Amino acid sequence: PEAVWRAISDSVRIRSWRRDIIQLEHLPDSASHPVWREIGDDGRGTLVVVREELPPVRLVTERITEARGPSSEWTYAIRRAPSGIELTITERGIIPGTAQRFISQFTSGHAGPIERYLTQLAGYFGEPPRIR
Repeated sequence: PEAVWRAISDSVRIRSWRRDIIQLEHLPDSASHPVWREIGDDGRGTLVVVREELPPVRLVTERITEARGPSSEWTYAIRRAPSGIELTITERGIIPGTAQRFISQFTSGHAGPIERYLTQLAGYFGEPPRIR
């Protein structure tokens, strides 16, 4: 759990395994929690604000897509499992507008960003992704 925690909560480490991020900028903390801006390979910016930390088992971030995109909350739960470490990410958010919901559902799927994230994280640890 500690290694997974460091990989997902430390923005310097995140930059080393997130292949879809071309730039990561540290911003001033918010309520003593880290904040950073990710610029994706699509050119879009996402502001990541850590809302809750319980190392090494729980992390909650607010992800705000810049340029008036949707925002969401990602809750990461890390636990030991018989096969190793299990990371569960639960996303809560609202996709405003019928057109954006349609595009999200039928292009990458609503789970697309989380599946890409988990695939890249598994690669960082030299493991095949096992996404359920």
